[in-house]
Amino acid sequence: FTDSASRTQTVIFERIDNPTPLTNPGDEPASFDVVKTVQLTAFGGGTATYTFHYSPDAAGNDQLTLMPRPSITGGCGCKDSQINDNIYVPLLTSVSLPNGSSYAMTYYDNAGADQAFSCSIKSLTLPTLGKYEWSYQTYQFPGAIVFAPPGGGGDITLPDTVNYSVGLLEEIKRNASGTAVEKIHYATKWNKVSSDN
Repeated sequence: FTDSASRTQTVIFERIDNPTPLTNPGDEPASFDVVKTVQLTAFGGGTATYTFHYSPDAAGNDQLTLMPRPSITGGCGCKDSQINDNIYVPLLTSVSLPNGSSYAMTYYDNAGADQAFSCSIKSLTLPTLGKYEWSYQTYQFPGAIVFAPPGGGGDITLPDTVNYSVGLLEEIKRNASGTAVEKIHYATKWNKVSSDN
C-alpha cells in the first residue's frame, strides 16, 4: 500500500499447511495464512524489512506447532469428544529486524494442571537481550450465580463455564545478564456485594 507521502509499504503473507489431520479434522483449519515480511520504505530510498518466524525447522521453514488446547482443570466440565485435545497453531517465535537484531518469544505448552495457560506467551527477549517473563494464574468467580432478571420472571443460573478465567500472576523484567530488575505480582480479591448469593 502507498501512504500519504507516496511511500510504498509491502506486507507479504505465507501459508503454513496443517501437517497431520487430527482425530476430528473438521475441527481444525487445513492451513493458516500468516504475515511473513513487512517491507517499509527507509531513508535514502532503501527498504527496511521485518521478517516473522513461526517455529522454523532446521532448514528455516516455518511450521505449525502442536499445542495442548487450553482448558482449566476442575473448571468447565464441557469435555467435547468432537474437539481435539491438541491443536496445531502458528506460534510467532521471533521477529528479525532490519539491523540484524531480533525479538524472540516462548510460550507455555503445558498439559495437565497447567493446561489452562497453554499457548500463552511465556517470555519475550528483546534485541538488547533484556527479557520479559510472565506467569499466570486461574481466576475463580462465585460458583453459583443466581439472580432475578429485571422486570420479574424466574431466577437465572449462569453456567460454571463463566466462573473461571486466566490472568497474569507475575511479570518479571530481566537485564541482559539475566538479573531480575523488576517484579510485578498480581493478586486477586473477591469483593462481595449485596446482590451476590
